[in-house]
This record gives sequence, structure tokens and C-alpha cells, in this order.
Amino acid sequence: MVTAQAAAAALRNYREGLPVAIVRGLRRGLRKAEALSKTRYMQRKDSRGPRIDPPNPPPGPLGIRKGNLARTVKITEIRIERRAIIGGLRAGNSQVRYAGVHEFGGNAGRMRRVRIFARPYLTPALLDPDVDIEDEVRKEIRRLAMATLRGVARVNL
Repeated sequence: MVTAQAAAAALRNYREGLPVAIVRGLRRGLRKAEALSKTRYMQRKDSRGPRIDPPNPPPGPLGIRKGNLARTVKITEIRIERRAIIGGLRAGNSQVRYAGVHEFGGNAGRMRRVRIFARPYLTPALLDPDVDIEDEVRKEIRRLAMATLRGVARVNL
């Protein structure tokens, strides 16, 4: 038999563990999206091809030549604020400044003369039906609930 105090302690542990479970689920979902952005939405180009490859059209995946951009795709720091848990994917660094141009489109090159059309790789990966971030968070909360409530079946008053 479980006492009311034990049930209250289990509920307190559940409330304290809830943000941790949400962060774990969010991190797991973002890892899946990160992997998907590098595999499905970026395509490796053959190094034996012509010296100047023809540009891949905007609906198609982003072409990878050296893999510098793919190596910079990382999960941002997941932080807990008052009423929100915030995390996401980011790409680019000081050496790879063209990450945003590929994601959103824009002008590049000397004097910004070259127009690059958007070939997003992060946004579709986050919205992909194969990566259900909410489902990953639900799984972690369910796991926390099962671990917390295991053995707390009846309460004596």
C-alpha cells in the first residue's frame, strides 16, 4: 500500500522531472532532424564531375561538394525559460557564411551580383513527417510518468 505522502512525493518528482523529460525528447527529435537534413535535403556531388557543376535547381536538394556546410549543422543549446523550452538547429560559422543564403535565398559573390535561390535544408527537415518532435517529447514524458507512477497504484487516506 502506498500512502498519500508517497503519492505526493511521486507527484513532486514528476513535476520536477518534467522539464528534463521535455528537453530529452526535444533533443532526440532534433537529432533526427539534424541527420535528415544532412542525408535527405543535401546531396553529395561526384568529385569526378566537371570543374564547374551546373547549379542544382531550387526544388532539388542542396548539392554538397566539400561537406563544410553539412559539418556545421548542429543542435542549438536547449534552454528552459519561464513558460517555454527553446531549441533548434543552426548551420554555419565564421568559415561557412553562406548557410543562410542557401536556406532562405539571396545575393552572393562579389558585389552581390549572383542571385542564389532558396534550397532549404533545415526547415524541411524539422517539418518532415518522419521526424515528429512532438511524438519524441510525448515518449519521454510517458517514460517519466511510468517511472514515477510505478508502484503507486492505490493511495491510503
